[in-house]
Amino acid sequence: MLEHFQCKTDEEIRKAEKEPIADEIADVVIYFTLLAHELDGAVERKLRKGRGEVSHEHCSGRGNSKRAGR
Repeated sequence: MLEHFQCKTDEEIRKAEKEPIADEIADVVIYFTLLAHELDGAVERKLRKGRGEVSHEHCSGRGNSKRAGR
């Protein structure tokens, strides 16, 4: 993705051909979808955690937005 935007002006980005950028976005979505599947329910756990359905003990501090001053 970076190659399509790095060191370019806003005008150059607006005029850029959209298909290569769309292809890169599709590649990223495919990769993350496959990775999420391999992480055995990580997406579902994160969604439940966001709704407050997962106990803090279950999460053991991983992915906690309170870490590192966030």
